Amino acid sequence: MDKPITNGITGFIFIACIAYLGYIPSQGDFYSIIIPYSILFISYLYLVKECKSFRYLLGLAIAARLILIFTVPNLSDDIYRFIWDGRALHAGLSPYGSLPVDIVDSVDGLDSGLLGLLNSPEYYSLYPPISQVFNYCSTLISTDSYIAEAIIYKSMLFLCDLVLMWLLYRIIKMSKIEWSRMFLY
Repeated sequence: MDKPITNGITGFIFIACIAYLGYIPSQGDFYSIIIPYSILFISYLYLVKECKSFRYLLGLAIAARLILIFTVPNLSDDIYRFIWDGRALHAGLSPYGSLPVDIVDSVDGLDSGLLGLLNSPEYYSLYPPISQVFNYCSTLISTDSYIAEAIIYKSMLFLCDLVLMWLLYRIIKMSKIEWSRMFLY
């Protein structure tokens, strides 16, 4: 039997932990990350096991992703490399053939401010070509704003995620597998 009040409270805790982790702690704040992450994981396991409402779980999955679109990731600084690679591609430079430290300040947008945010400015990009397409597209609008470019990047990933969820649902439905398995993704 479904437990709407318990599921509602657990869903709220799930979303609150996601929002907290997306906006508050920094990479080095171990206890500020591990405690809410553990609560998040336990609430997720509970919901996948006990909640019988497909629409409720789908709504939580979409809400969790939407909440994180409007923040610059605070637990990873890879987003700055994505922006760097996208801007380099706009300038006609290959992120596989140009070291950031070698081309800094040679092109608009590839400045020392952005270089200082990279975690590996002395390495060539290691992200695959499909990722580079997203990097390029996220910098199509010349905003000079890391936040705007990060939001565009994450919005594209969100749309891909929605398509993937739809495909998973279709596959599960055709295969006659229990729908709750979809939420393992």
